[in-house]
Amino acid sequence: MSPSFRERLFPGLKGIADHYKTPFHIYDEAGIRETGKNLKTAFSSIDGFKEYYAVKALPNPEILNIMKDMGFGFDCSSEPEL
Repeated sequence: MSPSFRERLFPGLKGIADHYKTPFHIYDEAGIRETGKNLKTAFSSIDGFKEYYAVKALPNPEILNIMKDMGFGFDCSSEPEL
């Protein structure tokens, strides 16, 4: 867990767990966007390079919207993933 995610998560974690009960998943949009930006920057010098998100990894519609917003393409391996 990154220190920045820990700083965003820990102050509200008890309230989140009390409200939603456990188990639950928490996705860190700021962290996802930061990682995506870093990936794009790392490969930005390669002409024609495009990042593709593997939908099979996590087909959550909100995550897909974030990836789309960041300009990622999508790698789908089956019709249901489309």
